Amino acid sequence: MKANVYDQAVNKVLSRIDSVSSRVAENFKNVKPFDKKEIPKSDLLQAYSQLGTQDMEYLVARHGRESINKFIQDMEVLKRRKTQ
Repeated sequence: MKANVYDQAVNKVLSRIDSVSSRVAENFKNVKPFDKKEIPKSDLLQAYSQLGTQDMEYLVARHGRESINKFIQDMEVLKRRKTQ
């Protein structure tokens, strides 16, 4: 049976996609996404201590109450660990 031109084209495209995705995965193995640099905990605590009520209201409006509450809890844990 003769192969359909459409099937041949689809197979070539799929093989190219597969080779490109494997090359991309190989090149970016063990790389942080968007080349993020972690903020030192001391700088994070200092910025947290300088937040005012307006700043907190803005953060809640922008990111939601649940995520800001988790952020506050994490900062308080860091603060306690630093004092101990």
